[in-house]
Amino acid sequence: MGNANKHNLKYLPEEECLRLFVKHAFSAGEEKRYPRLVEIGKDIARKCKGLPLAVVSLGCLLYNRVDESEWKKVRDSDIWKVNPQDDGGILAALKLSYNHLSPGLKQCFSYCSIFPKGYEYTNLELISFWMAHGLLQTRNEDEEPEEVGEFYIQELVSRSFFECASEEQLVIDGLISEELDLLGISFFKTHDLIHDLAVFTMQNERKVVKFNSTNIQEKVQHLSFSDSGEGVPAFGKMSRKIRTIGFWHAFQKELAITEPFVKWISNKFKYLRVLNIQGSDFQFLPECFDKMKHLRYLDLSYCRKLEKLPDSICKLQSLEILNLWKCIALAYIPPKLRNLVSLRILWITITITDLSFIGIGNLKNLQILILWNCDNLVSLPRDLRHLTSLKRLTIEACDEVISFDDEEDDEEEEEEENENYPLKLERFTIDKLTNLAVLPSWLRRCGKTLRYLGLSECSSLMALPEWLVNLTSLETLLIADCRNLSLPQHMDRLQNLQNLKIYGCPKLIERCKQNTGSDWYKIAHIPNVEAQSNLDFGIPC
Repeated sequence: MGNANKHNLKYLPEEECLRLFVKHAFSAGEEKRYPRLVEIGKDIARKCKGLPLAVVSLGCLLYNRVDESEWKKVRDSDIWKVNPQDDGGILAALKLSYNHLSPGLKQCFSYCSIFPKGYEYTNLELISFWMAHGLLQTRNEDEEPEEVGEFYIQELVSRSFFECASEEQLVIDGLISEELDLLGISFFKTHDLIHDLAVFTMQNERKVVKFNSTNIQEKVQHLSFSDSGEGVPAFGKMSRKIRTIGFWHAFQKELAITEPFVKWISNKFKYLRVLNIQGSDFQFLPECFDKMKHLRYLDLSYCRKLEKLPDSICKLQSLEILNLWKCIALAYIPPKLRNLVSLRILWITITITDLSFIGIGNLKNLQILILWNCDNLVSLPRDLRHLTSLKRLTIEACDEVISFDDEEDDEEEEEEENENYPLKLERFTIDKLTNLAVLPSWLRRCGKTLRYLGLSECSSLMALPEWLVNLTSLETLLIADCRNLSLPQHMDRLQNLQNLKIYGCPKLIERCKQNTGSDWYKIAHIPNVEAQSNLDFGIPC
């Protein structure tokens, strides 16, 4: 795995090392109840020889575990003896932590080696990647792979395999932290040594190559290019069972990927599951995708010159994730996109005025839909209300949208819709829909499932509907820069509402002042109320 010295790690004095270990191994003050564990912890911290990453990793591993034998197993493990040149015991500590992961977590962590060092991945990117490779196994019929993925991410964060990217770093391609919050996106990264461990656990199954490389081992199943080039790579003999091809290592460049290269992939790698050609500079893609029958994840994000999706994409019956984010020139999506019945996550940026022709309501397995920067879109498809598996809907920077093509239903129609199309939406967010005057009426059918409602920069939205108070499962309501918005009566019915966040709405903030505001009685029951005149709200991790 290499030597820790090359990473120029900082060292802590022994006392600080122990304090750091105790902080991560116990809840606040709990160490006083377990003096014997603290003594064992001193030995463990000493073995880490002052390296914070090793200390934190093992502290997290033993967090809230009070069985003395477990602590002794870590202290007395033979792993400490494996590599005497392991400066500071960092590799031993990381291996110990890795060995205590569940088999599912081990696999998901190992697959992170396919991304480059220093790469900041999003929660949705990781979940999509793991899901495409079949790593997210559900425990019962009510659980979704996306939920397993979110749980795995939080587990890896809690054990210090992942860390949240700092807020200062999160000005991503013009998106600032509050927009990422609204999108429900969190960014994560791994320490270089953690990445080394992931590479070690994957052994010979992954490879980072230059476009003009000629030698690739047959065992390689996951291929990541560090650059792009003209034509087709001159690889020699290699496995036809490649599962992943991606350009994450070249993510900051515009890629010169050509039509012959895409055809070469489709002809050569029949078992491909993940294809990431984000940032490519082509205008059109060849009609060859029907050959990729096992493809589950297609990432075309940041293909800023792409004008048309090929019809053959609609034959990808196994496709679960399609990412068209930031395809700002895209003017054509095939109508038969409705045939992608396995699709679970869909990102769309497009220049057309209407999406109803796609028949998006046919995508019965769709869990996450993000419409972003669809500048010319005037109305949203009426059959959004038919997406019975949808958990998260985000519509952002679609300035021309006037309505959801959604007239008020009478009681009989609403009852019929409820019966035929029961909704499961948990998170609904709209941002920069400056011409939208009313929320979709079908949202009222999410009363038992909707937990998060985010409204931002919707200047034409004058009032929240009275039926909002029937969304009794709502836990978080965020209102940002909706300067004319007012709250409905009977907000006290929202007994599960834990968080009300109001930013950049001076009039509403004045009305919601504690004890003195005219609307305070509506929200006094809510445990956490945040109100700020500016829009500086951070992203949750």
